Amino acid sequence: MSVVAWIAGIVVAVGFGLAGLAKLSKQPAMQDASTHLGVPMDRMQMVGGAEVAGAVGVLLGVAVGSLKWLGVAAAVGLIIVGAGAVLVHQRRGDEFKDYAPAVLLTDAALLLVVALLLR
Repeated sequence: MSVVAWIAGIVVAVGFGLAGLAKLSKQPAMQDASTHLGVPMDRMQMVGGAEVAGAVGVLLGVAVGSLKWLGVAAAVGLIIVGAGAVLVHQRRGDEFKDYAPAVLLTDAALLLVVALLLR
């Protein structure tokens, strides 16, 4: 297993996992984001569930060699989620600093896909 895949996998799993748990547990910051972005909280929770599931898939794909396909699939799913987050923030006219974490996590997920496919 490459060091790059491990580092990217941990960053992606922790970042998306914590963001997903915050959405699932309806943290005040996520409720504020829901209102600001015009996304109903139940939809935010669905995204949070996808983020947590993706984080688990990434961890399994990185840790278990025979499940590399799962890590790739989970990371691709998280890339889609992250791209969606960036688009929603841009449509609301948010500044880059407001959605920079989504950009960075999406980039890390892309790096993870490349690292997994090249190992």
